[in-house]
Amino acid sequence: MDQPQRLSGKIHVARAEETDRAAVRELARVNHAESAFGRLPFSDQRFDAMFDACMGSPERSILLKASVEGKVVGFLYCNLGPYFIAEGGLIASVMAVYVSKECRSSLMGGKVAVRLVRGIGKLAKAMGADALLFYVTSEIDAAKSDRFFRKMGLSTLGGNYAVWL
Repeated sequence: MDQPQRLSGKIHVARAEETDRAAVRELARVNHAESAFGRLPFSDQRFDAMFDACMGSPERSILLKASVEGKVVGFLYCNLGPYFIAEGGLIASVMAVYVSKECRSSLMGGKVAVRLVRGIGKLAKAMGADALLFYVTSEIDAAKSDRFFRKMGLSTLGGNYAVWL
């Protein structure tokens, strides 16, 4: 049985472009299946609406891609908007950070995640954001996600709570 090819090139992080739609869609499909919301059907229509918003309103919706050797191996999706009951202030809310299974268990996977998180931090700050929030709904490994974000210098601010109805 052939082993999967390991990617070893330089990691490139940039805003997604129209030509990345199919690659990001496939990563988003896997991300969705692994998330707490995987019990809900993945919607190509909703994905396209999100992608179109990122292309058409880059001041409010950000989709970053991470690629290695020209292959998209991760993505980050973020919305920017005002805090709902305050004057002024811009909050960057990251809804998804995802690294492909192919990369995730390797040193490359950690580097991809770090580059995506640093990338959105720099971009959000340049866009005038006052805070950067990450919503973690992954069921991959919550403790590992917590360790990762703490190592990146983030601290907890409340938590995610849910009940399935």
